[in-house]
Amino acid sequence: MKILVVEDEAIIARDIQNILSQFGYQVIGLVSSGEESIRKARDEHPDLVLMDIKLKGQMDGIEAAHAIYDNFRIPVIYLSAFGEEKILDDAQPNNGFMRILKPFEEGDLQCVIQKILPHNNN
Repeated sequence: MKILVVEDEAIIARDIQNILSQFGYQVIGLVSSGEESIRKARDEHPDLVLMDIKLKGQMDGIEAAHAIYDNFRIPVIYLSAFGEEKILDDAQPNNGFMRILKPFEEGDLQCVIQKILPHNNN
């Protein structure tokens, strides 16, 4: 499974990449802005996007996630910090969106990935 990681903190992005690699997922890119994530999703066609909410650039993660899902039907897992939960209440997850709170346990991340893409488990 190919996963795109959208996270504006480089250390966190690399940590997520390492976790995903340990589970056997292929990380096709680490990007830090909403605009970049849409281009990468269009060009690389990942199976899943892990999306931080607060990003560099003009577009936040919620806008980018909806653009990716609406245009390419790629499911998105929001990576949200505790204080961002209210933001996500306005963008209530549905069948194409899920969320996980940061910091998260490695196994919890894998569980959420398997819930959103049950037919694509490693």
